[in-house]
Amino acid sequence: MDAVARYNETFKSLHISTSDGSAIFKALEQFSAEDRKVIASRLHEVFKFNFECYSVQGMIRGNLKALSPDADLSWIPDWRKDNEALLA
Repeated sequence: MDAVARYNETFKSLHISTSDGSAIFKALEQFSAEDRKVIASRLHEVFKFNFECYSVQGMIRGNLKALSPDADLSWIPDWRKDNEALLA
């Protein structure tokens, strides 16, 4: 079972026991640094994110960066560039 599949199982059991939305990040904390890097880079394969709300995108990006600074988060749209262009 790869890291993403193990994460999915960990998240499910944590979410069932806590019913807490932060289980997305609490489950990630339970893995090694290397596994967190893989999982954070592929988390969009586990969950469907709606990034129309900038605050949600910022929260997801900020938490994942804090838990795994080396993760490839290119799957998260870079709203800051678009937002800055609109404000200019």
